[in-house]
Amino acid sequence: MLNDNRSRWAPGVSGNPNGRPPKAWTIAEAIRSELLKTRVTLRKVKGKKKPIKLEVTKRDALVERLVDSAIKGNHYCAKIILEYVDGRPAQKIESVVEGSIIHTREFGRFRSLLVKLAEKYPGIKDDVAAYFNNEKV
Repeated sequence: MLNDNRSRWAPGVSGNPNGRPPKAWTIAEAIRSELLKTRVTLRKVKGKKKPIKLEVTKRDALVERLVDSAIKGNHYCAKIILEYVDGRPAQKIESVVEGSIIHTREFGRFRSLLVKLAEKYPGIKDDVAAYFNNEKV
């Protein structure tokens, strides 16, 4: 199987005869596939005596229950729905500089940048610590 001329393998012979191993199974994939399965439910419709059969995915049924629970007053379900639909509201904090308002994420990036600069230039370490109210930098 080995080719002594130029390459390790002779032409037409693979170094990996079994191919790439299959992708590892994850819980998220299992949940996703289970949520996409359909199920038959019986629904009562106003004005009709017999319930009708509907095929819905488990994901759609889950969303429907979540929305129904939120409408009935479950605040946790309402919070989940609002966060998925509108996104989480941006949190604002008061910065130390001149009382201006900046987002938490921006403040975190700014702080990490100043800490990196303080590590690179030890002369400004005390100034950076003073900026963050004498926190350890």
